[in-house]
Amino acid sequence: MEAQLWSDQELWESFLTRIRQAPFQQSWAWGEFQKARGTEVLRFAAIQNQKIVGLVLALIEPWRFGQKTLTVFSGPVIDFNLSPRVYAEALGLLVKTLAAEARSRQCLYFHIEPGLEKNQESVFKPVAAENKLVITKAFQPIDTLILDLKPSAQALMQKMHEKTRYNIRLAEKKGVSVESFSGQSAKAKIPIFLKINAETSARDKFLSHTQNYYEKMAEILPEEMLKVYLASSEDQPIAANIVITYADTATYLHGASSNQLRNLMAPHLLQWRQILDAQGAGKNWYDFFGVQTENRQRQTSAGASWAGITRFKQGFGGRVVSYLDAYELPIKLGWYRLLKVRNLFKKL
Repeated sequence: MEAQLWSDQELWESFLTRIRQAPFQQSWAWGEFQKARGTEVLRFAAIQNQKIVGLVLALIEPWRFGQKTLTVFSGPVIDFNLSPRVYAEALGLLVKTLAAEARSRQCLYFHIEPGLEKNQESVFKPVAAENKLVITKAFQPIDTLILDLKPSAQALMQKMHEKTRYNIRLAEKKGVSVESFSGQSAKAKIPIFLKINAETSARDKFLSHTQNYYEKMAEILPEEMLKVYLASSEDQPIAANIVITYADTATYLHGASSNQLRNLMAPHLLQWRQILDAQGAGKNWYDFFGVQTENRQRQTSAGASWAGITRFKQGFGGRVVSYLDAYELPIKLGWYRLLKVRNLFKKL
């Protein structure tokens, strides 16, 4: 088995889209979006007998003072049909390749969020030990809520919390309308999303991406992959979400709700419409992209609790899925220690 730098989009996508709940962060299109932002993208494939058995997309991102980092989100992705031995070999090969790449490029650190569920810890631990990786804080949610879309819409509605069903019907009764946009139409709605998102950020203590980030996302990602959803009352937008659809999964990636007309419960109807659209498109899963659990409390980027967000999402049903912690390989130790001290003081 060997690791190869990869440039064949068709074979990459052919492998990845066969994987159950394939992560959009490892898709070819997501890499192109990151390139458009000015991030260097590396793609490696593990090859055995001239076939792809695993792959990984990594980001080399600039940091302060001329430093850079190497980061992987939800990868590597390995063929689950492999034997345990070959699976572990492919996983270890790709992680080792990235660690070597980070060293050769003199990165500050190599950060990886493998996207493996907690019950696969025994698979990743030997890889972490071999590559001297240490547990660190994740950038992405490490606990999420995933809804199985295979039951009928009626069955999904019945499994919801009673209050969630009530709020959906209330929004419908009050005349809340929902529209979805893709392609250039989605890009044109980004300013509306950002206006509502500014209210959400101030209210719930979230840090937001820039307008350029969201516009690049809408511009670069294929129409079938990104949608902007808007909920309105009498032509006044009061809630907006961004949904990423890839392979068999739709992911509720970003959401915003206005401080105005909150009694109309627009976010509930908006979420339900997104679920129905994903189901109608033949997707099997709907990922709410982040909840907090009793064992791992979660905070927003500005330090507020995720308790309210979690209650809202859990009202729709679904199963909590917990992933492994993030890991890092410190490379420039002096800079790395300075970074950790800085982060510590930011919490005080």
